Amino acid sequence: MELYFRAKLFDDVIDMLADYVEAESVPDVKETTQQRAKEIHLRAYPKYVRLYG
Repeated sequence: MELYFRAKLFDDVIDMLADYVEAESVPDVKETTQQRAKEIHLRAYPKYVRLYG
């Protein structure tokens, strides 16, 4: 389970960056998608660094 939780947190760090970029091509949801992706990334990244270095 520990590996799952680490992978899930890492996914929140990396995949949100991809979502942010991909939202550029969908004007209808760009702003809300990018805001959500940014919030998740900024919450997950420091936590990942703190836990796993």
